[in-house]
Amino acid sequence: MHVTHKPGNPFSMWEIEKLAEEAGLHLVEEVYFTTQDYSCDENKRRDGYRSNDTFLVGQC
Repeated sequence: MHVTHKPGNPFSMWEIEKLAEEAGLHLVEEVYFTTQDYSCDENKRRDGYRSNDTFLVGQC
């Protein structure tokens, strides 16, 4: 599973690693995300009237 989220508030307050551990998952590796490595992937907002719009992830 690959999880990417934007840096800074409120995203940094989600405590992704803690949520994963509570679900029985654990961090294997942390890597720098580059869109070139995932050319088939397309991020989406997934909610609201602009749910089909993409957004810039930026530096992770």
